[in-house]
Amino acid sequence: MKNISLKRKMNLEYRRIRNNQYAYRFENSNSRFFAGLHQPGSSHTGKGHDPLRSPSNAFTLGEVLLALMVCVLCASLMSAQTSVLKKALELREDSQEQFAIVQLREMSAAARRVTVQGEKLILETPKKTERVEFDQHRLVKRDGYMILMEQIDSARFYAENESIYLEVQYGSKRHVWQIR
Repeated sequence: MKNISLKRKMNLEYRRIRNNQYAYRFENSNSRFFAGLHQPGSSHTGKGHDPLRSPSNAFTLGEVLLALMVCVLCASLMSAQTSVLKKALELREDSQEQFAIVQLREMSAAARRVTVQGEKLILETPKKTERVEFDQHRLVKRDGYMILMEQIDSARFYAENESIYLEVQYGSKRHVWQIR
């Protein structure tokens, strides 16, 4: 009977302390009850902290690790995409030349007659005659002013063995391509 009354006393004391929002501690070894250790909002317990109850609004370790894993995955994907975009946006030094040569070859394939006059390329189609020439550090198509290459020092077309070649020089570099 004495045991029941002790439990009831402890329960009542617990409720009183809890209503007053004091921290408590229960020591199992001697079955003694200690109350009134800290006021709510003190530096040790935090505001209204109840040490026997786990906070319901906190994250578990598993949730934190899952969030960290998702962040790392996203960062690695973004890093991979960034390197791919960087490579895609990088224009190689010779990309301008490659585009110009492809355009010249397409124009010469579409032309009915292709000749070289001086250092200019003459493209004759059924509707019009176009010429490609060097002008102000640029290789341009003259039916209008379509720039094929720029920032070059010189460019000339020449015919050799029934083929037409383009020779371009910029700086110390010299390149020759077969156009037709």
